[in-house]
Amino acid sequence: MARTTGPGLTIAAAMMALLVFADMAAAQNHAANPYRTVEGVWGQLPEGRTWGSTSGVYPAADGMNIWVGERCGANIGACMQNPDLDPIMLFSPSGELLRSFGAGMIVWPHGLHVDPDGNVWVADAQGDGDKGHQVHKFSPEGELLMSLGQAGVAGSGENAFNQPSDMLVAPDGSIFVVDGHQSNGNNRVVKFNAQGEYLMEWGGTGKEDGQFRDPHALAMDSQGRLFVGDRANSRVQIFTQDGEHLATWTQFGRPSGLFIDQNDILYSADSESTNSGGMSNMGFVRGIRAGSVIDGLVTAFIPDPEWQLGVRGTTAAEGVAVDLLGNVYGAEVGPRMLRKHVRPPRKASLSTCWATCMEPRSAPACCASTCGSGSEPSSPLPRSTVFPYARLLAGLAFAFVLPFTALDAQTAEDFDESRAYIGERPMFDAFYPDEYEPLADLRRSGRVNDDTALLVLRRGETTLTLLTMQMSYHHIAQGDLAGEPWMVSF
Repeated sequence: MARTTGPGLTIAAAMMALLVFADMAAAQNHAANPYRTVEGVWGQLPEGRTWGSTSGVYPAADGMNIWVGERCGANIGACMQNPDLDPIMLFSPSGELLRSFGAGMIVWPHGLHVDPDGNVWVADAQGDGDKGHQVHKFSPEGELLMSLGQAGVAGSGENAFNQPSDMLVAPDGSIFVVDGHQSNGNNRVVKFNAQGEYLMEWGGTGKEDGQFRDPHALAMDSQGRLFVGDRANSRVQIFTQDGEHLATWTQFGRPSGLFIDQNDILYSADSESTNSGGMSNMGFVRGIRAGSVIDGLVTAFIPDPEWQLGVRGTTAAEGVAVDLLGNVYGAEVGPRMLRKHVRPPRKASLSTCWATCMEPRSAPACCASTCGSGSEPSSPLPRSTVFPYARLLAGLAFAFVLPFTALDAQTAEDFDESRAYIGERPMFDAFYPDEYEPLADLRRSGRVNDDTALLVLRRGETTLTLLTMQMSYHHIAQGDLAGEPWMVSF
């Protein structure tokens, strides 16, 4: 077959590439912000206590409650000056303080991580006497289970740290620590086994691939790739768990904090980008950027309300975390507060329907129930801002697939309303079994109708299973709940 080439095709291809990369560049600072920021400081402290700096935030094992590391009403030195204050606190989704611990044990709480067993890991990034320069593992109740590093000793050996910033526990139990809070510090990633025994390390000071200047944050995606926020180099580096460099990304700003959610969306908190001084990162404004780890495109941006040209110091979130509903939490050092950014409810989409009905546990009629409303396509984040052709490609794919699928119509009328419930709040990643109302009551109130997209939750003997867009399951143990159909709207 003959190939046709010429200047016209070359120019067209070049123009298309420029348009795509122009969209990508604009998205760094101007991607859509689909979130509503809760006014003021989120989280209710006991009477008489005020918020200090926060940089560590992470969801509890249930994905809904939020752990926070707070620096005892101020910042540097405050937790040693106020040894009766607990710096590690657990909040409910409504901001109610549920539990706290750590008084007198932690000099300067920095990074925070919760492992699959619900244990809380804290990086103590400064030293004071016989405390600090350590990574601690606590039970959810606050019992100290393990400490890495030598208490109060700044070092660089196999069991010593100098201002460790963050840590992460991999699915196999391996422990990763980024060590060196200053750009001229240890600048390394240290790997331990599940028992805390040293395995290896990599890094060194510099700007080349595999080197760091202030490695400040860690995250891991579903493929097991390790993401390192190389803050003073204004980039994210991606590695295998054995330290092999895979990629370097600069589109997520100057990362102080990283988080990857269950949909493989990377959230990067940029609290330092400016156009001048030692924190210079020209072309970037401060805020929280989000985008898929699959393609690296920035698709959402929560701007720093305090950012301005020439600003020095730290503003906006340094730590970032996301709950199961997609709400974003920013731990702020300079403003001394914790912010909550609420994501609006999602609508059902064609891709949601297809992923749900491809599951063998789902009846084909579920697809018609889910997609019968003809609602607009949606995704974990609005991608059309960056790459407007993705929706067209998806539409073409479904145009070829769906005609070969025969489905029977099904609406909420097909279910016994005395036993079918719908979540009070739209969601698809989780639900609260104690916040349910009869479907009939919600329909009478006008909050739902026969066209509302519904997903049937397959109820096992001790588990409620909720199908997600990614064809994965979220299991929530609730005791003996077998036999009845439940629904959730999103």
